[in-house]
Amino acid sequence: MDDLLILGFRFFGHEVPGARLERARYIDGDKLGPVLRSMWRRGDGLVAIDVLEGDSADDAEQALQQVLRDVQSPLVVRTETADLGDTAYAAPGGGGVYFARANLVMIVRDAGDAASVLDAARALDSWVTAVPEPGGTLPPQISRVDMSDQGEIDFDITDPLERPVWVKLRTDEARLSRRRGKAVLQPGRPAAVTVVAVGENGIAVAEARPDS
Repeated sequence: MDDLLILGFRFFGHEVPGARLERARYIDGDKLGPVLRSMWRRGDGLVAIDVLEGDSADDAEQALQQVLRDVQSPLVVRTETADLGDTAYAAPGGGGVYFARANLVMIVRDAGDAASVLDAARALDSWVTAVPEPGGTLPPQISRVDMSDQGEIDFDITDPLERPVWVKLRTDEARLSRRRGKAVLQPGRPAAVTVVAVGENGIAVAEARPDS
């Protein structure tokens, strides 16, 4: 299975089908660090989605367990499903879903008359893990991708309208993590990596290979 690393995740408003993004902002999550908190309108209901970004999948798993300890509900139990996260937990009736995917923790909750949010959680997880086709009206531009002999990955990505871009790294040859703000491969050696830049108006894809 491919290993993923997400850098600078953000919402553009189309990530949850059938829902409209009302607002999104970062809040202080105390010991959990910055939390991207968003609210979505779906019909007459509201769906709240929080996203925490760690440096590795191990970090995300630890943060997820801390979130569950803070929830303190015996009704939230682990759910074994192949289409939702690396690790996932849900409240009865699907009113709350807590899962880790790669280095992200995502908390999807009914914030008012939304009933089950399992479908929203699955859609969000699918968006994070998807292998998208490049294109769009004004996609980001990946001008450079470099890889050191120690497996450090560096790149230059710009958006034509200078809007924010988030990045997805994918490889099936190693583990990905972030160290001192830079993506690295473990073990520390070069490997083939796909770099996906996701912007508000399009997607760009580049391949980094050890011999490039």
